[in-house]
Amino acid sequence: MVNHKVIQQLNPSQGWGASYGGLLYSPDGKTLWAAQPGNLQKFAVNPDGTLANPVTIPMPGVNGKDPIPAGLTYAPGGKQILATLNGTNMLAVLDADTGAVIRQIPVGNAPRDVVVEDGHAFIANQGGRTAQPGDKTNKSYGTNIVTNDENGSPSTGTVSEVDPATGTLIRSYDTGLAPSALAVHGDNVFVANSNSDTVSVIDTKTGKVGQTINVNPLPGAPASSSPTSLTMLDDTHLAVALGQANAVAVYEFKDQQTPASFQGLIPTGWYPGTVQYDKALGQLVVAAQKGEGSLGAPGANGGHTVYSDLGLVSTIPTPTPEQLPEMTKQVWANNQWDQALADMKKDPSKGKDAVAIHRRDGDPSQIKHVFMIVKENRTYDQVLGDDKRGNGDPALTEYGAATTPNHHALASAAGPLLDNTYSCGTMSADGHQWLTQATVDEYLTRSIGNYHRSYPYNGGEALAYSATGFLWDNAAAHGVTANDWGEYTKHWTDKAGNGS
Repeated sequence: MVNHKVIQQLNPSQGWGASYGGLLYSPDGKTLWAAQPGNLQKFAVNPDGTLANPVTIPMPGVNGKDPIPAGLTYAPGGKQILATLNGTNMLAVLDADTGAVIRQIPVGNAPRDVVVEDGHAFIANQGGRTAQPGDKTNKSYGTNIVTNDENGSPSTGTVSEVDPATGTLIRSYDTGLAPSALAVHGDNVFVANSNSDTVSVIDTKTGKVGQTINVNPLPGAPASSSPTSLTMLDDTHLAVALGQANAVAVYEFKDQQTPASFQGLIPTGWYPGTVQYDKALGQLVVAAQKGEGSLGAPGANGGHTVYSDLGLVSTIPTPTPEQLPEMTKQVWANNQWDQALADMKKDPSKGKDAVAIHRRDGDPSQIKHVFMIVKENRTYDQVLGDDKRGNGDPALTEYGAATTPNHHALASAAGPLLDNTYSCGTMSADGHQWLTQATVDEYLTRSIGNYHRSYPYNGGEALAYSATGFLWDNAAAHGVTANDWGEYTKHWTDKAGNGS
């Protein structure tokens, strides 16, 4: 990181598939362990930092399910490695020299991260607690996930405390939804609850959750900032990566008895997935998963497909208290939150004549019915860039009027062109979630290119369900009827039981 140069790149197409995390250097820096869907990769680290001599070490699956190693850390003493097996709901204790499995310890559902404090391992169970008889559940990779009655999304999140030496489960902590990342500071274990926009702070001395920090920076908004990673800047300042806010939030944390206080926001690239403080550099290192967006290798006609995300790793000098206010303003400007807050307020002009597209919630509208017809996997310019009415680029049009006459006729007859409507969707898996939920959670964003649990383009994956619900849930909550002939439906029947 000192010279800001990429010295080596390992291509996943060579057999090293993506994972949910899981990179671990040995204490002497001579070995790197990397978690892969069905195994671990052990690399020798050359003096120049490059990796060599990869050795594949299989991890145990169950009934044909991949183990999906995720979080990695060293056990106390440094002789063993702890690995969360996300696919089989286990914590594996491994020999640090060979990677051989010494024992497996059952934990909660879909364990992700693991840290060690005072000889015990703490495991973030993104899928929450194990289901009990009578629980309402939804499936995720063959596991019953405890869900709520409203929309089938996970309703619990837990952290397991385990003694890795004996394999004993010490206790389980209830946290917010989708705990996905952990950090240790003193006697405290910080837990990033990605679907609740909170950080739980476990007091390891009392065995209780002492504080819960709200990390949603937009007052009144649904849970959607998606905390993804945690690190300490110094003894009293916690940094939290907020994936969907494209920012790192800074909080002052003194102790469990003093409520944490918000200090400000640091702008980052698109969807910061990991943040670490580098003491040697005195800087934050932020890995933005979507980085600069679809600016990778160009496709046909010089355009960029939604698959060509260009990732970004940034080093950011630790901001001073004087710098944080301006950085915070920049984050608000980047996300257009001032306008969002204004839109959430009641319109003082309510009662005026109805218009087709109302400005704010509560305004009258002339629209009585809405039809949503989904066509996926094409950008606006690829199909309608040649429509002279819109803000398009005909040079990027691949399927113009001569190829798609019906699409162009429909666009002409329908009236307005949605030529400045933007989405974060990459493919079917997250695109359908954006359409039906208006958000995509950390689990699914982290899964892009790594669909080992499932490919949830049309339901069937509890961890991809947002706690904020779907379009039809919102309609029902407002007394509006909704019919669905496609999204999240596996089959349909009429009142007589006929259908497919």
